[in-house]
Amino acid sequence: MDALEPFYPSRQNGGVQPRPANILGQRYTYLGDRLTADHLKNQPCTAILRHNGSKYICIRGSGKMLVQFDSGERHAVLAYLLRKTKD
Repeated sequence: MDALEPFYPSRQNGGVQPRPANILGQRYTYLGDRLTADHLKNQPCTAILRHNGSKYICIRGSGKMLVQFDSGERHAVLAYLLRKTKD
């Protein structure tokens, strides 16, 4: 195990387990709105997925989705402002 790998406490055995890595999924273009920072409008981004034990799912909640922009920034954005891209 790498020394720089993040950890979180495990409830099952009381020990410390490595955190499962988030992976990247579907590509989107973020349209933004009038309150969005100019450098994020119309920028390509990728949905961040997490493993729920049986499959990978998007990290969503209350109409938002967690995405990573090509610049490396991660933001929770309004899902209705995302448009799927054809790659």
